Amino acid sequence: MHQTGEVVTRSLEFDRLPLVEVALRTSFQAPVPVSFATLNGVRGELALEFRSLDELSQIEAAPGVNATVAFGAGQVLGAVLSGHNLGLRVSIQHHVVVTRWIREHHVGAPQYARFDELRQCHWKVVRTLLRVAKQSNPQFGAVNMSYANFLQVDPSTNALEQYFAPAAQVGLTTNARRLHKVEIAWQDDGGVDLRFRLERVGIQWGNERKDGYNLTTVAGSAVASDTDAEDRLCLVHDRLQGFFKTLISDRAKIEWGYHESGDN
Repeated sequence: MHQTGEVVTRSLEFDRLPLVEVALRTSFQAPVPVSFATLNGVRGELALEFRSLDELSQIEAAPGVNATVAFGAGQVLGAVLSGHNLGLRVSIQHHVVVTRWIREHHVGAPQYARFDELRQCHWKVVRTLLRVAKQSNPQFGAVNMSYANFLQVDPSTNALEQYFAPAAQVGLTTNARRLHKVEIAWQDDGGVDLRFRLERVGIQWGNERKDGYNLTTVAGSAVASDTDAEDRLCLVHDRLQGFFKTLISDRAKIEWGYHESGDN
């Protein structure tokens, strides 16, 4: 069980998990007014954690929010806080805050920061933004968390059969010459939305281009307040942990060095 400010959870441990990205997202039902002054104020309060304030490199999709975001006078699209010693980047927009860890390929690159560190960083930025923007009664929408892994496999390998448990396999692909994409999304009986996507891709891995599959798992939930949002994000994390364990095959667990630890 989780209580705000006190997280007790069991985590999955992999010695060789092909993890490439982890992201936490919190969306707002009503846009938060973001201006240059707001962004500079947030950067000023978080200068010890983040060394830079950069332009956005992508427009973030807010989980569970379909409303059109209006831009008022003096407002800007957003910005990204970067230069964190754990390799974290936080994208700030009117409707969503996204905290990311992305694997880097160089000597001394930060290893995965783990959920607790991402969670603490994420909520610190969210609450700093709301305070600087003078949002005393913010309207939250949803939270979600995603993990992305890159599976480098032989082109002739049926990735579903080799790396995933029978429950995740699609019978129609049994004799597939080459699998292109499988995606399934649903809501469980606890109100958590889940998504599993396996897609054939080519990526730039350092100085090399590698072909394989992008495996993405996502869990999210609607929320009603900041306290509820933090608790639900912890629930979403735990749901993803259990989901991933039952999703992958025994071969994948051995190949990726799976073992279970105590507290995260």
